[in-house]
Amino acid sequence: MSNSIAPSAGLASSDTKFLDRSLIKGMFWTGLVKWSSQIVSWITTIFVARMLRPEDYGLVGMAGTFIGLVALLNEFGVGITIVSLRDLNQRVVAQLNSVSVALGVAGFLLSCAAAVPLSAFYDTSDVVWVVVVMAGGFLFAGFRTVPGALLQKELRFRVLALIDGLQVFVQAAAMVLMAALGFGYWTLVAGGLVGTLSGTIATLVVRTHPFATPSMASLKEAMTFSWHIVLARLSWCIQSNADSVITGKVLGQAALGFYGMALSLAMVPVEKIAAVVNQVTTSLFAAVQKDAPALRRYFLSLTEGFSLVIFPATAGIALVAEEFVLLVLGDKWAGVVPPLQVLAFYAAFRAIQTLPPQILFVTGGSRLGMWNALGVAIVLPVTFYLLSGWGTRGIALAWLIVHPLAATQTNWFVFKKIDVTVGQYLAALRPAMIGCLCMLAAVIVVKQAMPQGWPLGMRFAAEVGTGAAVYALTALSIHGERVRSFLRVIRTGIA
Repeated sequence: MSNSIAPSAGLASSDTKFLDRSLIKGMFWTGLVKWSSQIVSWITTIFVARMLRPEDYGLVGMAGTFIGLVALLNEFGVGITIVSLRDLNQRVVAQLNSVSVALGVAGFLLSCAAAVPLSAFYDTSDVVWVVVVMAGGFLFAGFRTVPGALLQKELRFRVLALIDGLQVFVQAAAMVLMAALGFGYWTLVAGGLVGTLSGTIATLVVRTHPFATPSMASLKEAMTFSWHIVLARLSWCIQSNADSVITGKVLGQAALGFYGMALSLAMVPVEKIAAVVNQVTTSLFAAVQKDAPALRRYFLSLTEGFSLVIFPATAGIALVAEEFVLLVLGDKWAGVVPPLQVLAFYAAFRAIQTLPPQILFVTGGSRLGMWNALGVAIVLPVTFYLLSGWGTRGIALAWLIVHPLAATQTNWFVFKKIDVTVGQYLAALRPAMIGCLCMLAAVIVVKQAMPQGWPLGMRFAAEVGTGAAVYALTALSIHGERVRSFLRVIRTGIA
């Protein structure tokens, strides 16, 4: 990729090489540990599920819903504020450290106060102590937020990845041991708490920061930015739950099951890859936030690389949705196909659209990002309801209509800020788009040419194989040098 190897006009060559290496190594280590941890989590889940009862998971789920909401607000965006606002002095960071610990205590006390009412609401006395113990994680997390953010700000991604991996492994070991000893639902509660504690201890061993008495005058800029982050996150929480609420209310339980499964399948490529990339790119964009040429270079390069990986995966899901669902899930899940075909295309957009908001927030657009998110949180649920008459496909279409329209304001701000034209942006997407169009044509031809008597599994394999081969050949033949440049950058960064 030309964008990946051309040095920034605003950075020294040594700085560019350091940031490039940090980016590639960060994604490598984050991906390696995250995906390895995911395998451990799956194995642990299977083992623990065989030892526990469904009622145990239900009880923890009752408490987890409330704890998750508190967690959304409790951190108050302190971590991302430290990463994004590069000019914060050490004393302000120390004050934020105190604020973070105080927020942890507040989250714990709020949860304790809500434990009894929650127990009465669910009519289950065991919920009380489950909530109290789970809330203990807020106390530990409060001490971790600022040191962890400083590690991220310093681009120490390998350390952060290893800490996250350690937390997963410790949590898994604790849960397996407790499940084997017959601790029931406390396995899930204490396992998570032990994992959080281990992650906090590991972070503090590597990085600490002093505390200072908070001063509202000193913290005004940081708290304003944090408030924008919190409202944006809360807005996303509303958006990401409104579809399920409206689907269940208007279309019924079965439709919600189909839609929920479709959403999970469509978002797998995005969540697994974006989780790795976004954890690194936020810090990278913040590090070069005052260097428009560097921001432009990384933005276009990452957009091109991201689309090369994500677009064929999501387009492939849309193309073989029917065969995949019937083969893997069975005929009873046929209702998954219509929303899945739409959501797969939305997933491609959502994947590349994770980058502009990050630049928006590190270049002075946090207020715009907040208001944009709040606006979508109002418009999107209404659109879900209006399009619910078209069934689950209509619910899926709402995402594909509202989010791209809402993104235009964000992208306009970002493009202007880093001097990117629409033509440059489309040029970054062109290799993946051309490859996907060729793949689309090839798979359609194969679908029409295959004998109807072929087994479903054979049809699925033929379509997937054809699509993958055509996409790869197209990328290498038409954009071979760009792809090879991209691979060279990766090899150089990891070496």
